[in-house]
Amino acid sequence: MKIVYISDNRNRENWGCRATSKALADLISTNNEIIYTIFGDLVSNHIPIFGKKIPSNRFLKLFLKLMSKLSEKINIYLPKISDYISEDLQKSQERFEKLSVKHPLYREMKRNLLECDAIVINGEGDAIFTTPSRRKLLFLLMIMRIAQNANKKTFYVNAMFSDCPKSGRNLNILSQAIDVLSQCTLVAARDLDSFNYLNQFEHNIKFQHVPDALFSWTKYENYICNVLKYPLALPSFPEYDEYWNNFDFSKPYICVSGSSSAAWTQMEAQEGYTKLIQALKTLDYKLFIVPTCSGDRFLYNVAEQTGIPIVPVNTNIIGGMSILANAAVFVSGRWHPSILASLGGTPCVIFGSNSSKTKSFLNVMDYEQKREYSAIPTEDEMPFILNDICNYVQQGDTLRSKIKNKAQELSELTNFYKNI
Repeated sequence: MKIVYISDNRNRENWGCRATSKALADLISTNNEIIYTIFGDLVSNHIPIFGKKIPSNRFLKLFLKLMSKLSEKINIYLPKISDYISEDLQKSQERFEKLSVKHPLYREMKRNLLECDAIVINGEGDAIFTTPSRRKLLFLLMIMRIAQNANKKTFYVNAMFSDCPKSGRNLNILSQAIDVLSQCTLVAARDLDSFNYLNQFEHNIKFQHVPDALFSWTKYENYICNVLKYPLALPSFPEYDEYWNNFDFSKPYICVSGSSSAAWTQMEAQEGYTKLIQALKTLDYKLFIVPTCSGDRFLYNVAEQTGIPIVPVNTNIIGGMSILANAAVFVSGRWHPSILASLGGTPCVIFGSNSSKTKSFLNVMDYEQKREYSAIPTEDEMPFILNDICNYVQQGDTLRSKIKNKAQELSELTNFYKNI
């Protein structure tokens, strides 16, 4: 089949997006041809004014607000500007159709949608039914409906489904999502918690569970085993001395990353993770701070305060995988980086996130103790976190082999995507 691949997120500052987007693309292109790719930054933030991209949803909203206020004052010269994506899918479709006539980028998108046999959407963590709703999810629902109206096969895969721990459940968007997903050729949840979540509602979705495409990266076992032998190959541009001189993994080490929920409150997160690092310093292990997403930017301040070396977010992703996969323990509230760690058998201490995903990771990997700590660890939790780390280390190769074998088992199931 000729496929349009949508929401390829590898151009984001996010290890998980970079890795799983590439992994899924490789799987689906085994027996199909990807003729066109719509990258995630376009899905999330593109506004068709002068062909510009706004760097984040936050800036997009601010930009639209300022432009709308300006248009009220000089409406003779500037029409009121608004986003073409809305919670009304029909309106979004109508606006997209108009854009596809006059805007080159959207005309190209529409042409490829009409020329392909199917669209494959990399769902990842976008189907969190928040209030206000996620613009990216609204775009994906719109593009699926456009493809369905054109009688194209529609695959929404590699996806999670969850309520938001802060705002609860947006019933309006959930209802529209179920309606659109019911018309898909296939919907695949990346974890059983997401599968069970959607199945609590009445639907006619052709639905199944397929492990996250990233598990297919067990194929890079040779890199996992050998990359750290050449640490000077790991620092990314720009090669600052603070990275060049600190990429030494010759002694047992622990990696610490952030959480999508901790990212909401940067100052509070900085304080909490600084205390966590001070507690981890009591263990006889070298520590590395590993911001795996732009939302983990508070960790750069934590590293400066604590004197702990940092592995920057723009590190080569295969190198990043090798670092996590060879750690003694990975402490994190991140879904995909925890998978990367698991590929080498690294046990994970799990923090909360912006959805059910990190708790579901413990279920996916069959952890006996399914303890999810706060996204920003509290002082009361520190002794338990240290105890878990010591417990995992004591289990040694027995636990590492169990984790690695489970990852391999899940990897084999991802072959499903080769034959969609």
